[in-house]
Amino acid sequence: ATVYDPDNDKIYMIGGTPNGQTGSNVPYIYRYDPVQNSWETNLANMPDARGWIQGGYWNGKIYVPGGYTNAGQNSNTFYIYDIASNSWTQGPNLPEARLAYGLAVWNGNIYVIGGVNPGLNAGTQTVYRFNIANNQWTSATPIPMQFDMGGSCYLGDTIYLVGGVNRGASAAWTQVLRGIINNQNPDQITWEWITNLP
Repeated sequence: ATVYDPDNDKIYMIGGTPNGQTGSNVPYIYRYDPVQNSWETNLANMPDARGWIQGGYWNGKIYVPGGYTNAGQNSNTFYIYDIASNSWTQGPNLPEARLAYGLAVWNGNIYVIGGVNPGLNAGTQTVYRFNIANNQWTSATPIPMQFDMGGSCYLGDTIYLVGGVNRGASAAWTQVLRGIINNQNPDQITWEWITNLP
């Protein structure tokens, strides 16, 4: 997971699979200071190693759902890193295990989009929303096609998904998908295809 902390202008690299092999995930977290052009490597490890993860920053904390374990399974754990105390806690589990999902943060909410299912044999269209203030997960409007291993970002109240794989059709995505979040009901997202990839 690569996460930007805009409040302190720092970049975090968390977990991952350095050699791409099953069983080689790591629990490490590194912090990069772009002003000093230096890395800090003595931060507290995640409670357990994870690969195929994303992370999101909100108000001094980094949220890392699910991921791939060294036992060769995907996980529904939810790890939360507190930057000020350099410590990890575990939040409420994801409703279902996921890895290689898309992630977006909006207004105190963490969205986990698509990803690989618990059996590791299919992609998903689910969208789960974690409300930080209420400390709970809900289901949001699903995406129109299976999505995993793609790029995700957000601008304002809009989520963008780019690339990715539709495992059900054994095909890569050819279009960019945009999801506009309803400010009155953050579980309601209007998804629409907007452009073809080059």
